[in-house]
Formats: sequence, C-alpha cells, structure tokens
Amino acid sequence: MEEIFLATTDLVGWINEEYGPWAGWAAAIVSLFGFAAVIFSMFAWLAR
Repeated sequence: MEEIFLATTDLVGWINEEYGPWAGWAAAIVSLFGFAAVIFSMFAWLAR
C-alpha cells in the first residue's frame, strides 16, 4: 500500500515540474480520490 502512495507522490511531483503547479494540484486531488476509492472498495469487499 505504501509503494502505491510513494509512486503516486512521485508522479504528482513529476507532473508539477513538467506542467506547472496547477496541473500538480489537479493530479494530487485526482490521486487522493483514487486512493480513497481503492481503500473504500477494499473495505466494501472485506465487509461483504
């Protein structure tokens, strides 16, 4: 789980450097929602 988080932060950092802070913020928000969706689906799968 930690590896996914670190890879995501690396990706967001790269987007930030390549495309500027607005793209970096957008990528961070999208990845946060994605991360939350993964965790939520894991809990939903465990609770079934």
